[in-house]
This record gives sequence, C-alpha cells and structure tokens, in this order.
Amino acid sequence: TPCPHDKAALTDTIASLWGSGDIALPYNPNPDAPHEAPPDKPARDDKVILVEPSHAGRLGKGGTPETRIAILHSLAHIESWAIDLSWDVIGRFGRKRQMPKEFFDDFVAVAVDEARYVFPPNP
Repeated sequence: TPCPHDKAALTDTIASLWGSGDIALPYNPNPDAPHEAPPDKPARDDKVILVEPSHAGRLGKGGTPETRIAILHSLAHIESWAIDLSWDVIGRFGRKRQMPKEFFDDFVAVAVDEARYVFPPNP
C-alpha cells in the first residue's frame, strides 16, 4: 500500500497474526506452490516525488520551524522506507533461502518497530 498509515496498520495486523501463531508458516514449503515475487519498487503515493540527495535542499540544524518540519518530513519517509525494506527482505529472501523462523521473527520485529514511528500506538 502506498499510504504510510495503512502500511503501519497492516504491519501491526500481520505481526499480531505472526506472533499469535495464526500465520504458522512464513511461506509454503512446497517448491511447486505459486509464489509472487516482491515488486521492484514499493508502492508510493502519487504525491511523493523522489529527489536525488544532491538535488534536495539543505535541512539546516532545526533552528527554525521550517527546518524542523523538513527534518520530521524526511524522517517520516525514512521510516516508511524502513518498513518496506523489512517486508521486502522477508518476501525476497525468506522462501528462496529457506530461512528459519527466527529470521522472520527478527524482520517482523523490525517492521513493527519502524511502524511505531509512522503510527504510534495509543497509550
């Protein structure tokens, strides 16, 4: 999903199912089972414009409201990408390399941790 909030919510849902054992196997061990490869690039909102770092404006040190907003904006994108990377590693390498359950545990935990920055849990 391109929406960071939906991505964080889905991460929580999948992690809960994984942690409770409702998802018992991370992949179908049958080598003939259909498998869809992860996309080459994660879904992004049409409003997101990727800019080469050398073409991005300098953020400064956070001394003004504008630079603080820009820094927080950048951090939100970084966390969204980190969620994508965690799920990508699971999808791209988990089945192919027949990784153990602990591999999946670790990357699900990373995705959940990153999702907390996008969509913090209610106290």
